[in-house]
Amino acid sequence: GTPGEALTREWTENGIDTFPCVIAGQEMGKKTEHLALVKEKYPAGKILMLGDALGDLNAAIDNGLHFYPVNPGHEEDSWELFHDEVADMFKSGCYHSEYEMELIDTFKGLLPAEPPWKK
Repeated sequence: GTPGEALTREWTENGIDTFPCVIAGQEMGKKTEHLALVKEKYPAGKILMLGDALGDLNAAIDNGLHFYPVNPGHEEDSWELFHDEVADMFKSGCYHSEYEMELIDTFKGLLPAEPPWKK
């Protein structure tokens, strides 16, 4: 749900704007729609959605894609695990549903029962 301008600015500031072909903000549709477009170019088993929100997980599920969670309150650990283990597992085709579901279950357990703005 972030505007494209903000995403582009943040990705540029962090030197990662050269990696994707497109930086898709809210103006380009919903995450589910973005992933559906990606599925037109790559097989579903070759797409990994990384996310830190339930909407990210749901977009991956809606499109039948793999998901890697960035756990709230444990972001640094999540990125370290991704770098040290999961990226290579995924690239080699070894990121299987049992391990993925363990990560997703942990992620769901860390999500707040209600959003902070509803408290």
